[in-house]
Amino acid sequence: MVLTIAAITLEQIGFHRHRRLRDQLKLILWGSLENFGYRQLTILWRLCGLFNYLRRRTNWGEMERRGFSQPAPTSPDAAREPGQPTPSGRAPYSDLAAARPPTIEDAPSVT
Repeated sequence: MVLTIAAITLEQIGFHRHRRLRDQLKLILWGSLENFGYRQLTILWRLCGLFNYLRRRTNWGEMERRGFSQPAPTSPDAAREPGQPTPSGRAPYSDLAAARPPTIEDAPSVT
């Protein structure tokens, strides 16, 4: 809360954006309200974790290992090994190597 008030004060000294006292008080009120709610919830989570640690409860329960499944290839190119040429005989991504971004020379000339 002290940081919020200090930030509002520094902004007021430097930029004078909030001319009315009412606007400045609104900023301080909203800056105070942001400290309630989520911060208390995170403190509760931290305390629960600390108590579980002190009681030596370090497990997360039973978990089932599933692994990673390989999706079925959708095209002949997808089934090939990395680095191998495509069935068409071209190197992978060869069509992308030929493409280049437009330059200023590509722009139409205005005369």
